Order: sequence, then C-alpha cells, then structure tokens
Amino acid sequence: MGELYTFVRAYRDEDFDELASWYEAWGQKVPKKEFLPSLGYIAEGVAAGFMYNVENKLGLIDFYISNPKSKTSMRDSALDHITRLLICDAGFKNLKAVTTTTKLQAIKERAKKHNFDNIGECTMLFRGI
Repeated sequence: MGELYTFVRAYRDEDFDELASWYEAWGQKVPKKEFLPSLGYIAEGVAAGFMYNVENKLGLIDFYISNPKSKTSMRDSALDHITRLLICDAGFKNLKAVTTTTKLQAIKERAKKHNFDNIGECTMLFRGI
C-alpha cells in the first residue's frame, strides 16, 4: 500500500489560489471560483474534490484536482479519502445516488474502485450565460 494521506478538511474560499495553481500545472483550464460547489474537501498541498447537490436526490461529484508536485501515492490516498467523504455526505443529505462525468482514465478507475457503475460514454457541453 502507498503512503496514506488522511488529513482532509472542508474546502474554504481562500484555498482557491492553490487549486488554480494545480489546474494550471496540469495544463487544464481553471474553473471560475463561483462555479465550484459549496461542498468540497481539500488535502492541503495534495488534492481536492467537490459535490453538487442537484435536484431529484442526486449528487454530482466534480472538480477533482491534485497537485502534480505531490507524490502519486499521496494523491491517490487523498482522492480516495475525499471520495469517501463526498459519498458519506450524500448519505447524510438523504441523496439516493451520486454520479460523476469524466474523460480521464484515472477518475474512471477511481469511480470503479468506489463501486460506481459505468453507464456509458457521453459528451458534456458547457455554455456560459
């Protein structure tokens, strides 16, 4: 088993600059701060993830990001911990299911590890207002 990273806390607005630097380091577009869900967790210096509480008792896990400078084993452990916390929060909120969408193989593998069913490939489209 790799290194275990267990200190994870609730995301705060002041963490945004750290997350933005991770997105940039991975060559990804930085999401607007106001687009991040209010429910999120961060392992400082390592990784973060979020969940939208959408209608019809469904949670949408999104905005997984990690620090590419951190050890792979620590990122893996932290993202697993964050995933478990988000799933637990969904249960506390009486949601009936959680979902996620991704094109990244690592997230697909993590979802499978946490007993998500693959319901097929799709394209997610976005339009600002």
